[in-house]
Amino acid sequence: MDKKELQQAIKIDENNLVKDCANQSEYFLKFADQLPKLYEAKQNAKDKLDEAVSKISLMIRAKPEKYIDGKITDKAISDKANIDPKVIKAKRNLVKAETKFKRAENRARAFDQRRSMIKYIVELYHDQYWTTESLSDEDELNEKFREEVNKRNRKKSNKE
Repeated sequence: MDKKELQQAIKIDENNLVKDCANQSEYFLKFADQLPKLYEAKQNAKDKLDEAVSKISLMIRAKPEKYIDGKITDKAISDKANIDPKVIKAKRNLVKAETKFKRAENRARAFDQRRSMIKYIVELYHDQYWTTESLSDEDELNEKFREEVNKRNRKKSNKE
């Protein structure tokens, strides 16, 4: 699903909450279902990075004088391994995999947020937060109530 489709799917149609509620689990599953695959890809990229660093480090340790000028230390070996093109490529692949995983996580979170918002909107409708009477109708009812109270009070005072 591209960004436009995602933005369209994430919208809540207050006039069609039944449809939105019905589609919510499908949308959430679609994105949440991607998470394990992307997590696995992220872990594989991390393993490949570790493997590349290990191979380069072993190669350097086998013939340190060929790769390192000066004192041979763990830090020097690590620094030399980290600038190797294979390690740099593995790091970039890890960053890409982590980015894809985070995006999928955020999309799943967005649909979870959507679920919460639908729930709140339904509760507001259920509690009659949005009423069908306008403010002027309410004012009119209050005025009629006041008139009735005044009539009763006048009748009481006339009897006395």
